[in-house]
Amino acid sequence: RMPSPIFRQNIRFATFVDAGQVWARGSELESSGLKITPGVGVRVATPVGPIRVDAAYNPYVPLPGRLYLADRTTGELILLPGSYEPPAPTFLNRIRLHIAVGQAF
Repeated sequence: RMPSPIFRQNIRFATFVDAGQVWARGSELESSGLKITPGVGVRVATPVGPIRVDAAYNPYVPLPGRLYLADRTTGELILLPGSYEPPAPTFLNRIRLHIAVGQAF
């Protein structure tokens, strides 16, 4: 985190990196599937706690594929007709904006 050049007590800037991976139950954990995404944010001190505004960038192109629905009562996956076709990747549709009140951790 870095204080703002003005309003040093109230505004701070942040950079971050998120990392994560999804794998099937019972399968081996492999680092080759790890996805890493960068982001920047601003923290504003308010009487109700810090307000956080973060923008994260997803450098990975979404893959097309089949669509499934999970049945909440049985836990079964139901294959839906059709398939997912992601939109053509552009810089702007890879950015995710998050707004929150309170500390992240």
